[in-house]
Amino acid sequence: MLYSESIKAIRRKSLLSQSDFAKELSVLFSTVNKWNNRELIPVIYTLRFICEFCHTHNIPFDIDTQMESKENNSIRMEK
Repeated sequence: MLYSESIKAIRRKSLLSQSDFAKELSVLFSTVNKWNNRELIPVIYTLRFICEFCHTHNIPFDIDTQMESKENNSIRMEK
């Protein structure tokens, strides 16, 4: 599963809008929006926050798979 699909699935399972999810992770709405649109890839630091969020909310999330997806993707990295 692509990271963008994973982000969308996490938001659906937690019933959060992009804005609310951004607040939960302490990132900008535009950052989450770019993740959803495959314009930006979460950095490892942010992936850890996503992993913690999922663990807290009992949502399956495999950070190893996301890292592999990130390494194989040519989209520009989050700054």
